[in-house]
Amino acid sequence: FPNEGLYLCSIDREITDGFTFLNLGPGFPQIDNPETMIDPLAYIGTPDEIFRMKTAERPKMALDEFWIACGGNVDKARELIRIYYTRVLFANYYFTSYKEGWRTERGMVYIIYGPPDKVYKTNEGENWGYRKPVIKSSWGTRYRVKEDYLYFNFKKKENVFSDNDFFISRSETLITMWDQAVASWRKGIVFRFDNPEDLL
Repeated sequence: FPNEGLYLCSIDREITDGFTFLNLGPGFPQIDNPETMIDPLAYIGTPDEIFRMKTAERPKMALDEFWIACGGNVDKARELIRIYYTRVLFANYYFTSYKEGWRTERGMVYIIYGPPDKVYKTNEGENWGYRKPVIKSSWGTRYRVKEDYLYFNFKKKENVFSDNDFFISRSETLITMWDQAVASWRKGIVFRFDNPEDLL
């Protein structure tokens, strides 16, 4: 298929079953030019920032300025770029369905929070567990260490175009610390649940 897009091939127009082909361009799943690197920033950038970068005369310079503002200096910005876009690459590789993996809800969670510490898969969906900071409680001279996880529950969605389509069950995922995670990225800190300093 020479043109980018989603193609459904079936033996009859009236039949929705068939084979799906997704052409996202020759570089996919890589994100390796400024024009394609801007859209995945939607999770940590404001709509105004995204618009300014996309309409800038020099998108690469605008993109660099965004990351330097987050990191505070060029070296830190490079490290943030490396980690963020590696996560975008893995999201594209593992979660692409009828759209790029970074645009999916699993991709969104993976990019912002990183790889989960636990994954449980069933026929109905996936549960991702992220380890929270260890809490030590003491009574006298005894210590009890409590390990706790934040879970994201993804339900499998019936989709004629893909069997890799999931949505996050928001009623089961009540506390996500999304604002803290985004603020952490904006301050130049790669967010991790198990790092208490990131939660300040």
